[in-house]
Order: sequence, then C-alpha cells, then structure tokens
Amino acid sequence: MARLSESPNLDLLRSFAVLSVFVDHIASTFGIAQRTGLWFWALGHWGVLLFFVHTSFVLMMSMERLRLDGLKLHTTFYIRRLFRIYPLSIVAVVVVVMTGIPVANWEANTHLSHLTIFSNLILCQNLFHRSSVLAPLWVLPFLVQMDLLLPALFIFVRRTSIGPLVGVWLISVGIGRVQQLHGIDGLEIAEYIPCFLAGVIAYYISLRRKGRSLPFGAWALTLCVMGAVYSGWGGRAGYRPYQEWICCLVIGLVVVQCAESTHQFLNRLTHHIAKYSYGFYLGQVPVLWLVFVKLNDLRPSLQWPLFIFLIIAVPVASYHLIEHPLMRIGARMSSSEIKMRVLRPAL
Repeated sequence: MARLSESPNLDLLRSFAVLSVFVDHIASTFGIAQRTGLWFWALGHWGVLLFFVHTSFVLMMSMERLRLDGLKLHTTFYIRRLFRIYPLSIVAVVVVVMTGIPVANWEANTHLSHLTIFSNLILCQNLFHRSSVLAPLWVLPFLVQMDLLLPALFIFVRRTSIGPLVGVWLISVGIGRVQQLHGIDGLEIAEYIPCFLAGVIAYYISLRRKGRSLPFGAWALTLCVMGAVYSGWGGRAGYRPYQEWICCLVIGLVVVQCAESTHQFLNRLTHHIAKYSYGFYLGQVPVLWLVFVKLNDLRPSLQWPLFIFLIIAVPVASYHLIEHPLMRIGARMSSSEIKMRVLRPAL
C-alpha cells in the first residue's frame, strides 16, 4: 500500500463517502428522497459506513508512523484526535444554536435544551439520549467512541495473526446483531464496530502484502458495485445489518489488493475533496438550508452560483481557519520530540 499521504485510492474512498452523503442531502432538501423511498437514505448511510472503514484504516497507518507504543501511543493519539474532531464540531454546534439553523432542511425545528446542546458539544448525544442539533453530527459520537479502542486494536493487530483478528470481527458481528435486536442503551456503537474493523483488517493485510494483484479499475468498480448493492438492498428492504457489515468487509479486503490510481485529474480531484471533506460533510446542511430554504425567493440563476460558491468556500475556509491550525497545535502538544507532520485528515 502507498504511504498515507500518497494514496489516491484512499482519497477516492473518502471522496466516494462524502459525495454519497451529499447526494442524499440534496435529494432530501428537494423532496426527491421522500418521494422515492429509502434508496437515497441508504446511499447516504452507505457513505457514512465508508467513512468508518476509511477512518480506522487511515488511523492505523497514522499510528504506525508515530512509532510509539504503550501509554505514549495512547496519549499522543487521543490528543491529536481531540484537536482533529472537536474544534470544527464545536463551531458547527455554536453556529446552529446562535443562528437557528434546523437539524436538517427536511425536518422541522425542535427546541434545543441545555442538555441537548451540551451533549452535542462533547459529542455524546447517544449516551445522553439526545438528538443531534445538526443532522450530520449523529456520526461523530461513534467516531469518538471507536477512537477509544483504536490504539489497543493497533497494538493487537501488530502482534496477532489473521485467525484471532477474524474471530474478533465475527464476535463484533454477533454483538452488533444483539444490539440490533434488543437495542441496549448506550451500546449503539456495537452496530458499527464491524465496519470499523473492516478498516483494521485492511491495515493488517497491508502490513503483510508487498504487491497488489488487481488493477485500479477493480477498486473503482468495487466502490460502485458495493454502493449499488447496498443502496439497492436498502431501497427494497430497508436496513439490513448483515449486508452492511459484509459490504464494508469487501471494501476493506479489496482496497489493499488494488494498484493505486495513475489518473492525474482524478487523483487531484479526489485529493482536494478528501482534504476538505470534514468541512464539506458538516457544512452541507447549513449551505443547503441558507441557499434553498432561507433564500428560497432568489432566482435559480442566482441560487445555484451562490450554492456552488458556498459549498466550496465553506469547507476550504473551515480547513484553513479551524482544522489545520488546530491539528498543528494538537501535534505539538501531543509529543514535542516527534517531528510534526501534516497528516492526511481522517474523520
């Protein structure tokens, strides 16, 4: 596998994820998703699952580059993740509360209690049984909670064989299914652990494979086919947990088998989408709301140029004014003796 900062295939995975969510949000804003059933919802949910696979894989590779172990690995990792996830999410919550942006354009405004706002600020909505103040924020508590396990998983993967790792994945599937059937409060993360573990398995394979037996086209085809398969299942039958876990596992298994993309235009495009994807993800609903709800009286000839400008400008500004400066601070704070690098963003 190429180095983290040189992996067009991982950029494509992240771009595919955030664009899938984007299509869902646009369709929901214009009422298309509501008229056509669950297909768009399934596509958006699939994008989130791809985030989980991508994030765990990328963070495993990030920890490898730190060359740390034990307590130092845990503290360095947690500090960097704290400064990676929270600054922009806190800004998003504050902006929503102060401006009255709805949870989503396709949902009515709801009263935000102090506990709801607090739980969103610390990204523990699921533990407090509170709704997200902005629709995309529902994903972040699961990322934060999975982050608590990733350093231990990294150490485990570096020292284990494939058998125990597959066993862990199967156990996580069983626990996830129990959670699906019985809905244990506070354990919602169990539904998504198999998706995160797909990225961990991909990292394990990347450690032990020197070559790639499949062409890049197989990777692009897999992303499209798995997206269509999962969305098609979701559109026909609703939520099917076994299918989402299997599809994520296929993504994890294939990404490490395929040669990196050599298509320069595609690589540049996906590199920039991946770089600004966190702000793009959190900024979609506010931008859609502002342009197509708040400014609904504008002519389409003005609305669409404004939308295109803002959907690009907001993520770029978010990255350069908030994300990147805080990532640098987190890197400095976490370990002064480690040469600070600018790492590929991972949500």
